[in-house]
Amino acid sequence: MAPTKYLKYFIIEENEVDKTYKVRINHNQWKRDISDGGSYSVLIARLFGLSLAGLYRTLLAKYPDQLTIYGKNAYYGNIIWKDKSAAREFAQICDAKLERLF
Repeated sequence: MAPTKYLKYFIIEENEVDKTYKVRINHNQWKRDISDGGSYSVLIARLFGLSLAGLYRTLLAKYPDQLTIYGKNAYYGNIIWKDKSAAREFAQICDAKLERLF
């Protein structure tokens, strides 16, 4: 999916089948000679100064009906957004935080 106009470091990826959304890193904009490894979910959590579990708890408290976190028994969970405007709001916040870092 092409990057969204108003976002630089993140994109919103739509699942056409069930009309859900994921906020993902826009690799073309932010990768800066960093080798792949680990989870980008952890990067997002660190932008907020939180652990991954802390990020999940915070998002579930702020957006209780707009997202689902899958992967309870997986190493890293997946945040699936039911509402595109909530996903966009979160992506814009993440984008602003990463912009301040760079």
